[in-house]
Amino acid sequence: MRPACLPQNFEYKPENGAACVASGFGQQGTCDDNEILYATRLKSVVLDIVDNEICSEIHEEHSGEKVVNSQLCAAGFQNGMDTCKGDSGGPLVCDVDGRWTLTGVVSFGLYFGKKDFPGVYTRVTEYLDWIWKNSDLEPPRKTPVSLYCPKHVNNN
Repeated sequence: MRPACLPQNFEYKPENGAACVASGFGQQGTCDDNEILYATRLKSVVLDIVDNEICSEIHEEHSGEKVVNSQLCAAGFQNGMDTCKGDSGGPLVCDVDGRWTLTGVVSFGLYFGKKDFPGVYTRVTEYLDWIWKNSDLEPPRKTPVSLYCPKHVNNN
């Protein structure tokens, strides 16, 4: 486990299909609302970023709700994996120039774990001003990213 970097500019948006990682202590398996959740183990899942337009069409068709610019979507299209109950508020990180970057915050999904239904995440870049204003962090124009956000090492 390591800290994640904040996005270095407001325009950062991961490309459609980019592989990112969500993690949390949420429920594993069927995401049954009636099952009591005991968070005991940190888990992670690789998810693909889904274009907001595509995601919005899916969500609007099934719930009547659109996905807005302050949100982004990700899904486990290949494996049917997803975040679940208990993961809300957890990180969605993407590799940006060799640095794990906090891209989203787990928010909600229509159907957890169904590969045709992307989950919805809060888009971190939409809140960078608020984060910088309410933390001790300085915006990247004042502090070089390499000082507080080291590159990760791929051990593969």
